Amino acid sequence: MKKRYQDCTPIIKIWRMRYYLEVPLLWLWHQIKPLKVYIDEKPGEYETVFGKNLWRLLVGNAQFKMNWYYTMDEVMGRLKNIDSKDEV
Repeated sequence: MKKRYQDCTPIIKIWRMRYYLEVPLLWLWHQIKPLKVYIDEKPGEYETVFGKNLWRLLVGNAQFKMNWYYTMDEVMGRLKNIDSKDEV
């Protein structure tokens, strides 16, 4: 099983960053040939994705390939930090 991105050595991190290289190329390609995404709320219908939403989708896909995710402890720690900053 692959280690998650955050736990890897710097060399492995650089190697996994290669997935970011395809993001601009795929974004340009899908500006020419639109990407259609299935929507759960509307069975049998697809929606075309453009612009910032397409970019975000492609970056998320690259991060998935890199095995980049946060544990629940990390998420809760960040949320506690945000809450404590709001109180001050």
